[in-house]
Amino acid sequence: MHFAVIILVLSGCFAGLYSQPDTVWSYKAKKPFTSMPLLEVSKYYIGTESGSLLCLDAESGKVIWETKAPAEGSKKVKKTVKEQAPKKGKSKVSGNRPLVKYGFTGMLLTNPNYLFACNVDNTICAFNKDNGVKMWSYKASLDFEHPVSLLKYDNYLIFRTEDSLVVALNQESGTEVWKYKCAGNAGGLCLKGSEVCFATSDRFVITLNAGTGTELNKISLGDFRVNEKKGIVVIDNNCILLSDSGNMAAFSVKKKKELWQQAYKLESFVETDERLIAYNDSLMVGIKMKNGAYAWKLEGVYSDRSSPVIFKDKLYFHASSKNKLMIVNTKTGEYTRSYLVKGPSVITPSVNDKIIVLVIEDRIFAIKND
Repeated sequence: MHFAVIILVLSGCFAGLYSQPDTVWSYKAKKPFTSMPLLEVSKYYIGTESGSLLCLDAESGKVIWETKAPAEGSKKVKKTVKEQAPKKGKSKVSGNRPLVKYGFTGMLLTNPNYLFACNVDNTICAFNKDNGVKMWSYKASLDFEHPVSLLKYDNYLIFRTEDSLVVALNQESGTEVWKYKCAGNAGGLCLKGSEVCFATSDRFVITLNAGTGTELNKISLGDFRVNEKKGIVVIDNNCILLSDSGNMAAFSVKKKKELWQQAYKLESFVETDERLIAYNDSLMVGIKMKNGAYAWKLEGVYSDRSSPVIFKDKLYFHASSKNKLMIVNTKTGEYTRSYLVKGPSVITPSVNDKIIVLVIEDRIFAIKND
């Protein structure tokens, strides 16, 4: 199989990136990047370990604006960082989440006017997209160790909290529109049309009206030990979930019963309206929705340091074990292209029609998306 491999040298002289024919631009920050980035047609948003939130021009890489998070940080975050800090002479702790005392580490989301960001200080903030000025903030009990699911519906911003709430805010003012209280802890949210779906720690799948917060449906998962932190996928009116041990199961929303279950050892998934791709640290698979069997699989290529992303029937993911950004056809699992990338990353790749943006520690670089 032929690979068009472009070597992007990130060690030694950083200026060497500019000599690569497919490198559009690059940017170096003072501290490593931490948040899940957001790439639009003309702007790229990302947070840093120092608490900065940056907006870069997507065509040139120039900083349009930069704003700072409050530097105090939450007591819970500081306690966890101290507990997880490497001992003297030891290497840094590995894993999905960086050790950040303050700043933006969660999901970024926009509407035409605002950028929404989650702060490890248990705050959701709205910023003016043009200049980075903070417009409002909302204090909540957020799970900083797992990316907070921010959803947009109509003029609402919907998210879950650690104290078993699902909350909708007005996007323009940050005021509460509705709240839903769960008996168990709410997991990652999924928005399908006008409905919000999520799994709970007491083994239910709950569907809410996104406009009112009214409960529409509640499905018992029986003996299936759902890992609600992994979130939920809804395709063709069926809910797909992962268990604590990595098993995958599908439940019918209409029939309120289990359709199938597969004894896999998977850790997370990414999806489109038609396709589901699941993975662990050494396996990437396409899933058949009819019975949960593999449509295709790639072994020994993945690392869980960053999440994969789907863009126009292609899957982009950083296989750090191979030091490559891999591009895969979501229908067949066949490689379409790869880039050699030297260096670790905890940041999800970003893609639009023109560029692929990669983040390696404190450096961002954009390459042509052919």
